[in-house]
Amino acid sequence: MNFFRELVQNASATYQLQPRYYWLTTLVGFAIVAVGLLFLFAAGSALAEALHLPMDTPAKLDPRGKWWMAGLLLAIPVCFYASTLLVAGAFALVMVALGKFSLNDAFYYATRSRYPASWFRSDGKA
Repeated sequence: MNFFRELVQNASATYQLQPRYYWLTTLVGFAIVAVGLLFLFAAGSALAEALHLPMDTPAKLDPRGKWWMAGLLLAIPVCFYASTLLVAGAFALVMVALGKFSLNDAFYYATRSRYPASWFRSDGKA
């Protein structure tokens, strides 16, 4: 299966989770976004420093600003996937330590956002 298609399918499966796991997944998602924004800020700052962009001038007014914007646009998916691996991976390892996940479940939770089968509703409600 296509990696991106699988990510989209697994994200849409979130609504079929039991309520407690839905909220737990939501909290993990908020942490992923927070860490991703920190990574993105660090990447943008490092790129601005590498390009010697003046901090007191808007990027669009500097000739190197277009390179900074292109680099930042490329950094968005990289930073957010890295934050997903970090946060979801740490969460999954805690769940392994607690005996709630197998190592296989932890791997797929962290890398593919695939939930364990026991997290889904058994009544079929969406």
